[in-house]
Amino acid sequence: MAYGFRAKNDSNQIQIDGQNPNYCFVEGASNVTVTNGGGTTNYWTHISVTSSTKPPLILFQPNTDAFVTIDSYSKTGNSYDGFNAVTQHPNTGDSSTTINWKKYLPTPGQSTDTYGLRVYNDSNETVYDSGKNYFKIHSVESIDIAVDDSPVTITHSGISDPYYILAPTGFWVIAIPGVSIRFFKVGLKKISSTQVSVGWFYYAAGAYSPGSPNENDGIAPTFKLIICEAVSYTHLRAHETSLHLVCRLLLE
Repeated sequence: MAYGFRAKNDSNQIQIDGQNPNYCFVEGASNVTVTNGGGTTNYWTHISVTSSTKPPLILFQPNTDAFVTIDSYSKTGNSYDGFNAVTQHPNTGDSSTTINWKKYLPTPGQSTDTYGLRVYNDSNETVYDSGKNYFKIHSVESIDIAVDDSPVTITHSGISDPYYILAPTGFWVIAIPGVSIRFFKVGLKKISSTQVSVGWFYYAAGAYSPGSPNENDGIAPTFKLIICEAVSYTHLRAHETSLHLVCRLLLE
């Protein structure tokens, strides 16, 4: 557009503009149990959220006992109403863990603040409101890890107990005829307040018929770990969460 509003950070990245929405805090929960039933159809835990027609962003904190990841979002009709979390298969010794999570949406409604800054797009929708709570992207890690590699330790000494976005989760299958078939994803496990482990874990397993072909294949792209400070800010320099920035980080 020829005219409008843009705010950039010290790295010349656009933080706020008049077209792309910033995601603000809507709801969350702590110590939510994620379990794995051990089969090929009951390995995930569904966590319900307040329905919205716009897709949310779910930020999460893992625990120290098991790997876990946000696998997918659920949708009923045109509304997003939950997400599915996955942790390790019971054969690993840890079939349950807990997570903390926060849900963010593209600035739904307006704050009650009398003073501040609001930015609208061409459709008169609010894309930024200084009275809302936005998260800050602290750093971004690019991780290449094969299914037979050891987990990677990420240290973020500049921030304690952050929330994370991990994408994609990857997919791998290893099948031995007459023995078993196992399915793998990449997830996170907390090491300390300033360290997190990123690694493959197997989440589903089953019998595999004799005479079937061997399988050892999948998708293991470069993973993006976005380390986030999920707090409220009241000045422009702190906000780095417009939708196009998050998408660009995940796709690079």
